[in-house]
Amino acid sequence: MRFLALVRACGSVGLAMLAFVALCHGTVAHAADSPPMRVALVGNQNDPRVAAVRESITKALGTDCHVDCVDAYQVTPIGLDARQIAAVDAAADLVVAVGSDAGEIVARTPGSTPRLYGFLPLTVWQELADCCAPDKHRDSALYIDQPSLRQFELIRQVVPDARRVGVMLGDVSRARRAELERVADDLGYVLQVADVADSGAVGPSLRHLVDDIDVLLALPDPAVFNRNTVYSILLTTYSAGIPVVGYSRAMVKAGAAAAVFASPPDVGAAITQRIRSFRRDGRLSPPDYGTVFSVAINADVAKSLRLPSLIEDTLLHRLEGAAR
Repeated sequence: MRFLALVRACGSVGLAMLAFVALCHGTVAHAADSPPMRVALVGNQNDPRVAAVRESITKALGTDCHVDCVDAYQVTPIGLDARQIAAVDAAADLVVAVGSDAGEIVARTPGSTPRLYGFLPLTVWQELADCCAPDKHRDSALYIDQPSLRQFELIRQVVPDARRVGVMLGDVSRARRAELERVADDLGYVLQVADVADSGAVGPSLRHLVDDIDVLLALPDPAVFNRNTVYSILLTTYSAGIPVVGYSRAMVKAGAAAAVFASPPDVGAAITQRIRSFRRDGRLSPPDYGTVFSVAINADVAKSLRLPSLIEDTLLHRLEGAAR
């Protein structure tokens, strides 16, 4: 009887709701106290990066509690199943899509519950807005990309004498050109742009570019940086004495001078911040870049290219301070 009562409390959704009874159970169990906020985490369960983000969120929210340590949140993980997402939408207070795959499925699934899209690039969010029109007044997003201002601040710290910044733009990253040009101009940099039609054009574009730049800013774009091009790019720039400021720790290990990026735990922390503010304010903040990020430095490359000797923790604090 208790099980049937719980199902009725969540609505008559039959066996499809079996995985989601916990969402309602939290409310019933703590009705006398402030009820827990019910969060549905949607993501590809076979992607270890998504799993790391979801684990970070679950652990962080698990530390939040009301008086006498009653759970403040009831978190339920959901896979990439549109029927399950539709079923849980009515029972949750907030649906969080973790990753691009989850974002697309959630955006295409009708529902009235506020949705937060995280761990996805700005370009994917723009595509979702075009194809599925998420509610702009209800839904929000946290981009995994790094804002241009943060990237240029990293350049200022790592390559302080640089004035000419090169960037190669493909189909994915080309949408950021206006933003990059605006930030570069505001900060007194000259931006040298090479448009790359496909991976075959990377080599010629780079050889032309290195003669006119002091540093290369790498942006995540599969047409430009992929397993067939990245080592050639790093070798060409290193041979020309041009530091590369990248977007991942792996790129730094491969030979970039430094990088600023959001690791899965960083993304989880940023999404957790948004969930807590939603509980407090009753609404989601507008779509934006995350404020939690990491940096990496290749000390050997920095020394070889005669760049300042920096410590990662110090560099991170400087970039965090510049963002305030």
